[in-house]
Amino acid sequence: MGDPMPEMLPHYRNGSWTEPVPLPDWADGEDGETWLKRLSYEDFTKVGMSDSSYSIRAWARKDAPEYLIEFSDGNVCPMVTAATVGDALDLIAKWAPIVSAGILGDVAESIWNLDSLGFVTQIMAALELNAGAAATTASQARRRRERQRAEAERAKAAKSSGTS
Repeated sequence: MGDPMPEMLPHYRNGSWTEPVPLPDWADGEDGETWLKRLSYEDFTKVGMSDSSYSIRAWARKDAPEYLIEFSDGNVCPMVTAATVGDALDLIAKWAPIVSAGILGDVAESIWNLDSLGFVTQIMAALELNAGAAATTASQARRRRERQRAEAERAKAAKSSGTS
C-alpha cells in the first residue's frame, strides 16, 4: 500500500459493480495504516498468509463505503469498496480460490527448491520405505489369516471325520 490511492475506487453493491466511489488520497508522508485509521477503517478479515504473495485484506467502518478490500498478487494491490458485509463476503468468496491456488503454488515451489538440499528425495525415500513396510505387513497379515483359515478347516475336517 505504498503508492497513493486512486481518487475513485470500484464499488460492489448487491452482487454487481456500480459507479466508482471517491476516497480521499493519502496525505503527504502518510502510510497505509495511518490512512486507514484516518478514514475510520478497522481490520475486518484477511485471507492468505502474510508472507505469501497472494492475499486478500478487508477493512470495515460504519460510514459508506463500509468495506474496503485489497487483493494482492505480490506485486499489485488493487482496492475496491463494497456496500455491505454480504457484498464484501461475496467478493472475498469469489477471490479466495485465487489466493488458495497462489499459496499452494508458492508452497509447491518452496518444496521443490528444498530438493537442492536433498529433503524431497529423503522424504520420498521415507514414504517409499513406509509404503514397502506397510505392504509387507499387509502381506504377512494376509498369509497369517490364510494359515488360520486352513488350520480351522483341518480342525473342522478332523472333528467331522472323528465323530462319523
